[in-house]
Amino acid sequence: MRAFVSLSRTVPAAVDSPDCVVVIDVLRSATVAAAALAAGAVAVRMFATVEETLAAARSVPPERRLLAGERGYRRIPGFDCGNSPSEFTPERVAGRTVFMTTTNGPAAVAAEPPGVPVFYACWAVSSATARAVRAVKPRSVKFVCSGTRRLVSLEDVVCAGRIASLLGCEPGDDGARLAECAFREYGDPARFASMLPFFEGGRKLREMGMERDLAPCAELDAWDFAIAREPGGTAFVAVR
Repeated sequence: MRAFVSLSRTVPAAVDSPDCVVVIDVLRSATVAAAALAAGAVAVRMFATVEETLAAARSVPPERRLLAGERGYRRIPGFDCGNSPSEFTPERVAGRTVFMTTTNGPAAVAAEPPGVPVFYACWAVSSATARAVRAVKPRSVKFVCSGTRRLVSLEDVVCAGRIASLLGCEPGDDGARLAECAFREYGDPARFASMLPFFEGGRKLREMGMERDLAPCAELDAWDFAIAREPGGTAFVAVR
């Protein structure tokens, strides 16, 4: 199995037709999706734009949907939730479909063609994601690090390196080699948690006064399921 890594969603990986794609957004969208599914959400549907999100949500009765998303790190006006894992409690999300748009992760997801298996990953579901990818039996895996404001953000790169390491992947490009190096340097759980506030995404959260979101995003394997896109659709569900 060969790994190819896009270090941010603006930097292409050196593979044209991977057998499987793993989009990573540690801070915070994939961690939020995991929190929502763990709290009983039926599915998380992701869209690149606010307009697409609102249009899709209209097909579901208000009592069965939840609008979630951010722009500029802040909750979108009129939406039920922002992009903080602590907002997605069972009381709020159980039995509902979450319609989500955030700046980085959903845009990266939307760029992937419908015919390929896509997983949405973060530090909190990294081991389960590796198991789910292995079950697909791909020869090549493309990791897309969502990044922060189109910049490389090391938490995503380290996470890509961890999942690739668990899979025993051979690096297929320099992005994968860099992810491997980043995981060796920062992959210890305690070191990852201590450095997360200083990576690009964590630094920006601190600037915005959102330090509370760092701890849940730094919890390794908090949940034992992967987040997989349903074939041909926009919905992501938990896969155990």
